[in-house]
Amino acid sequence: MIERALKTAEAVGVPPSYIVQEYLQRAVLLVLFDQVGVQGVLQGGSALRLFYESPRFSLDLDLIVEKAIRRMGTRLERLLQHYCQPHGITVRLHRWQRFEGIPPLIRAELRFTIPQLHRYLRLRTDLLVSTPPQAEPHLLTVNWLPGPPATIVPVRKPEGLLADKILALGLRAQLLVRDVFDTWLLLEREIRVSREEIEQELTRYRKTWNQLRTGLKRLPTLLSAPEAHTTALNRLLPPSSHFSPTLFQEMVKRVIQSLAPLCRSA
Repeated sequence: MIERALKTAEAVGVPPSYIVQEYLQRAVLLVLFDQVGVQGVLQGGSALRLFYESPRFSLDLDLIVEKAIRRMGTRLERLLQHYCQPHGITVRLHRWQRFEGIPPLIRAELRFTIPQLHRYLRLRTDLLVSTPPQAEPHLLTVNWLPGPPATIVPVRKPEGLLADKILALGLRAQLLVRDVFDTWLLLEREIRVSREEIEQELTRYRKTWNQLRTGLKRLPTLLSAPEAHTTALNRLLPPSSHFSPTLFQEMVKRVIQSLAPLCRSA
């Protein structure tokens, strides 16, 4: 598996850790949905990357789950160790922490020690405990595992993914270029901005339209210092998808224009 990942990384022009990380993400999802029995939905950048052909690499996993399963972290670590050991990979559950927010969040951090890379990889998985949104079933294949090679993963629908990204732009403490890119990508694919989906997300987090509007009005600040923002974004993209500072500014303007109706009071 590692040798295949190294060849893929060289061909694509990205760090080998990015490709190995995706192999491990797939393994974690297969174990969670096929063997641990998680009832939930995958969302965020990894959903876009693994199932909607986004060029942007996403290094974490984000899920919305109905409830936490007893001893989930221990079972996840044990099963992954069983599957990864034949490849010389050691798995350790470094952290399993519950945050009593609205809604509650479980954050798992797995560490995979990979001798061929001379380092460990950290894979953070966030499990938001809430009513899962609408999803579509997608086939996930993991050909390098000795266990079941495939399972069905419920993945959030594109309109829901866009609503989640819009909330990230408006409600995160800091604007992140990855959220801008993901929003732009969905808009370019003509995914509709759904006020209903946004309303559901605001209700989930107990936030208001005014809070969202205030946060979205920060977007023009990204038009300054485009070189630094472009460098940060290009770290997550293969060379074939790199942005120039000018193209980055055009992307931000496209997002601002598309979300402008949301910034006006109803």
